[in-house]
Amino acid sequence: MRTMKWFVVLGAATACVGQTVVNGSRTVKGTLEVSGATSAVDFSQAASTAPAKSGTSLPATCTTGNVYFKTDATAGQNLYFCTAANTWSQMTGGNVTSVGLALPNTFTVTGSPVTGAGTLSASYANQNPNTVLAGPGSGGAGTPAFRALGQADLPSTIPTCTKYTATTGGGNWTVNGSNAGALAASTSQTITLASNVIPARGQITALRVKHSASFSGTGITALTVSLGDGTTSNIYAPAFDIYQATGNTVFYDDGGAFASTAAQHSLSATFTSTGGNLSAISAGSVDIWACTRQLP
Repeated sequence: MRTMKWFVVLGAATACVGQTVVNGSRTVKGTLEVSGATSAVDFSQAASTAPAKSGTSLPATCTTGNVYFKTDATAGQNLYFCTAANTWSQMTGGNVTSVGLALPNTFTVTGSPVTGAGTLSASYANQNPNTVLAGPGSGGAGTPAFRALGQADLPSTIPTCTKYTATTGGGNWTVNGSNAGALAASTSQTITLASNVIPARGQITALRVKHSASFSGTGITALTVSLGDGTTSNIYAPAFDIYQATGNTVFYDDGGAFASTAAQHSLSATFTSTGGNLSAISAGSVDIWACTRQLP
């Protein structure tokens, strides 16, 4: 019977070594170690944990691997690690000391750089009137910039208006400064204002004629100009009286369209004189505006 009691006490001591549940508080004075390949410490179900020593003053001594939570440090940078004997290193999280914003000169940047807290902002810089933000006006792809619109930016269905100035003097016609032929020794002459300016399936949407200098010539009593395609007939406008400076004449012809898709057409002007040949004209010029578009 005495021998049996001895074994019961020994069994109880053995069971205590394998205990995994601790109820209540435990205070450990000394070193608490966990060792062994299968050992683990799991606090995942704890109501709270305080795994690091804390305070406002770093300990004077430390061993590599120690961790300290400094309560008065910048929030998010409270942890200090002992990276070598008696050497603490603060966890900084890779903060930067200055952040700037650089943008193309199309924009104006304010608030740059931010060295602590602040807001970076950008707004469009002032631009010249009648400019748009667009890619290059010609060539390949490029960086957008503010520039004036060009004809190539517009759809072909939007009318294109061009001014042609037909001038006489020195026995020749000139159109926008280029020689268009000698003044004819007859009462009628057709000159080309622009070659292939009317697109295939094109349409003349408006014509405007205005004197820039009155015509004069020995024996000539009248001078008119008719406008057309220079290949078939002057279907766009009847004769405008340009011998005297009588002001503007405007003509709209919504029927002046080409059904053909095969070729472009030129814009021509036929001058007709009364009382004398065209070669007798000594001076004069006329401005002709023509608006054309391509039909859908």
